[in-house]
Amino acid sequence: MVRFFTSLLTTLIWVGLLAAISIFGVFYYFGKGLPNYQQLATYEPPVLSRFYANDGRLFGEYAWEKRLYVPISAIPPHVRQAFLSAEDKNFYSHMGIDIPSIIGAAVKNISRLQSSRRPVGASTITQQVAKNFLLVEISNLVSLERKIKEAILSLRIENAYSKDHIFELYLNEIYLGASSYGVAAAALNYFNKSLTELTIAEAAFLAGLPKAPSRYHPRKNPEGAKIRRDYVIGRMLQDGHISKEEAQQATDSPITLQKRQSAETVFVSYFAEEVRREMVEKFGEKSLYNDGYVVRTTLDPKLQSIAATALRNGMQLYDRRHGWRGPITHLTINDIELRYKEGQVLWKERLEEVKAPVALSPWKLALVLDIEKTKAVIGFVDGALGEIPLEEMKWARKYIKTDVRGEAIRHPKQVLGIGDVIAVDHREKDKPGYKLCQIPEISGAVVVMEPHSGRVLAMQGGFSFKSSQFNRATQAQRQTGSAFKTIVFLAALEKGFAPNKLIDDAPFAINMGYGLGIWRPNNYDKKFMGPMTIRRGFELSRNMITIRLAHEHVGMKSVAEMAARLDVIEHLPLQLAMVLGAGETTLLKMTAAHAMIANGGKKILPTFIDRIQNRHGRTVFTHNSLVCKGCMTSLAEPPRLHDIRLQVVDSVTAYQMTSLLEGVVQRGTGRRLKDLDIPLAGKSGTTNDFKDGWFIVYSPDLVCGAYIGFDHPRYMGRHEGGSRVALPVVKEVMKEALKGKPPVPFRVPPGVKLKRINAMTGRPAQSGENHVIFEAFKPTDRFDENNNLESRDSFADETYVGGGIDGTGGLY
Repeated sequence: MVRFFTSLLTTLIWVGLLAAISIFGVFYYFGKGLPNYQQLATYEPPVLSRFYANDGRLFGEYAWEKRLYVPISAIPPHVRQAFLSAEDKNFYSHMGIDIPSIIGAAVKNISRLQSSRRPVGASTITQQVAKNFLLVEISNLVSLERKIKEAILSLRIENAYSKDHIFELYLNEIYLGASSYGVAAAALNYFNKSLTELTIAEAAFLAGLPKAPSRYHPRKNPEGAKIRRDYVIGRMLQDGHISKEEAQQATDSPITLQKRQSAETVFVSYFAEEVRREMVEKFGEKSLYNDGYVVRTTLDPKLQSIAATALRNGMQLYDRRHGWRGPITHLTINDIELRYKEGQVLWKERLEEVKAPVALSPWKLALVLDIEKTKAVIGFVDGALGEIPLEEMKWARKYIKTDVRGEAIRHPKQVLGIGDVIAVDHREKDKPGYKLCQIPEISGAVVVMEPHSGRVLAMQGGFSFKSSQFNRATQAQRQTGSAFKTIVFLAALEKGFAPNKLIDDAPFAINMGYGLGIWRPNNYDKKFMGPMTIRRGFELSRNMITIRLAHEHVGMKSVAEMAARLDVIEHLPLQLAMVLGAGETTLLKMTAAHAMIANGGKKILPTFIDRIQNRHGRTVFTHNSLVCKGCMTSLAEPPRLHDIRLQVVDSVTAYQMTSLLEGVVQRGTGRRLKDLDIPLAGKSGTTNDFKDGWFIVYSPDLVCGAYIGFDHPRYMGRHEGGSRVALPVVKEVMKEALKGKPPVPFRVPPGVKLKRINAMTGRPAQSGENHVIFEAFKPTDRFDENNNLESRDSFADETYVGGGIDGTGGLY
């Protein structure tokens, strides 16, 4: 008997020893080469980068995995308890692997293997963390090797970190379907709620998703989703986390998904994309989509809405002037008119098959069902009916070619036919019915900027971002036409030329060089007005005045240097055609150049970003042109803000230029802005053959630039210049942006001499004269006893190449 027990004991010892050696061998074999679990201590999961407008509204989110990282202390108890009950009720008591659960799963799997069913697991939360964080490459494999590696890593993780830290990693990393990584993102995407707002039923639903997110989605499998949710609720009750009453109430409640509300309430796609590109340039694409930046932008949502609407309206105004190009498509439906009159809606199914143009929003797709003498009856996808009155179709004369349209519209049949699929929009609020719409072929852009800092408050780069992501405000290099004359005249003023100096508006010709012929530019009206002041020549945008000023007085090198200083064109070719706007630049650069004139000659760089913070709240970038001296020292003296902006143009010269630009609005090509009764300064621009139209305008504290033209430059039509196509856009923006604000006059800097001058003649104003203005002169300007500016001879300071590549130039 003693020998038996001795043998048994010896056997057990050997078995135990062999088991220990085997376990050690398994751990050694599978444990070598495993990922370093210590990285979990400093693990920072990929999180959303978010863009915010200047009023705090969110308008953009960027991430490859939509995740919001929330610390364990901020996750409500009932959310944590739901996941514990669903996934690992013994999490806070086991050592990383749950032996009883493993034994239970093994028993179940014996029967499952006999029926060729997928085996069930008994993974703890710690094992899932090990799999999702450290064993990504083999996470989808069903193998004993993976399970052993998970177990080894789990034991190591449990030995190194607290349970709360492991649970926090799990709740923020787990994929829950609907592009949601982590519980916070899932709460928003499924229920449009924060974690603290989730009910027990909603928390239980989320906790039931890790097993199979797509299988338990309520829209795909409502019955299965409810069964799984109720199972989790039952487990929560069994584990003592909730009462019977709470469990019953949660089980009785339906699963009601709530679409996440978009924070984007304005047309910001072009602006957001520009910020995204800048972020990628600064930090790289991987960092933007993973590192959770908080980007405070310069965007003003109200101004953005105004600017986007103004640009769309401006393009539509141009488009309507050139006629109706026809419906989007035409549906041939037998007896459509008869069926409509009999109350049938069989046409609805055909309309549903029509693919709407990507640029349609916010308009609606409609089908013409009937045409009467004074209206067209239309039907919508939802089966509703509407009407387009004849007066809303009178613009739709048939497009024949750019300057030719069909006959005047007297009957709807001249425009529409039964079966036409068209775009419509609601009429004004006080008018019933709809108006006929047409997606413009022409495009354009608008920029609104704060001149003192360069902050871009609004930007729209086209009619529709969905149809074209090309940003015409920042990416389109276009000829500027006469808008460039601002640079030429600014160079002249800087050289000391007074605004009332006479320049001859007379024919001009220059030999372009051997074999290139003679360049003979002309004015827009093909007429010459003789000697006139610099002011009057600029207000009327006379080409000959501009060319002669640059050729005989200022010199092309000075013009090119001014263009580079204001960041319009870095290396302007020294060709006379450039002074008429033959050079190419972007709308953003032209708007910024005028902003520097508006702010008194201070250097600014256009910016879309005010501040960038990383995921920890530390500021990693800020745009600021002011430095606070004394802020970091003793407050014995009040701190002072120091302006670090570079003075690129003398403030007096800048004011003289503003005065000339103000004259353009009062008496020149921008006089359609005059009825706004606001101090404004601006300049139009039209390129050769009416291919591009520009207008830049500013008040003392706001600058707006607009450009209209075809993406592939072509003739826009007779008289379709900047003052006709682009001015209405900037006018609408300035009208709405400055509505209700008291008019602010342009600030006169120290050193300006103001003299009463006749704006038409440039001579000192006499009693009773009209067109009297206060002209701005420099302190160095000398006047004789009759208050006349003494003459001053100036000469060009260099030679240059005459003419241009094609002899083109600005019109007006």
